[in-house]
Amino acid sequence: MGIRDYICRMQKLLESHLAEEHGIEHIPSDNTGVFLDEHTKVASIGVQVRHRLTNHGFALNVTREPLAWFNKVVACGLTDVKAGCISDAVELKGGAALDSIAGELPGLVKRFGRIYEREMVPLDISAEGEEEEAVRAMVAESVSSGSWHRKPEF
Repeated sequence: MGIRDYICRMQKLLESHLAEEHGIEHIPSDNTGVFLDEHTKVASIGVQVRHRLTNHGFALNVTREPLAWFNKVVACGLTDVKAGCISDAVELKGGAALDSIAGELPGLVKRFGRIYEREMVPLDISAEGEEEEAVRAMVAESVSSGSWHRKPEF
């Protein structure tokens, strides 16, 4: 799979998740990412390719909490775009606000497997191995860092 196809599938994953999980239709955009309207971006995609290795991911704003942070930056160089979240879009449709990302994970994982044509299996971090040890180390580092600031302090 080429990088362009990879990114297009990631975009489709996010669009499908919004539609199937929440009944939210995105609007098409010339920019990468998923938009709720012409000026509100709910998901961003970042992919770096160096020496045939990738660092990749996406940001999907589920709750309002990260919006205070995103309002302090010009995301992706788009000066006329602000960050939005799934929770606000759901509320506009008459649904209840979302208060956690945990409920989004099962649907995202299922759709990721379908769109990337991969079998998704849970990682048992209690097992012994290099990958499991790396995950345990990241979890320990995260826990030891304490809670993060809820609002920007600048």
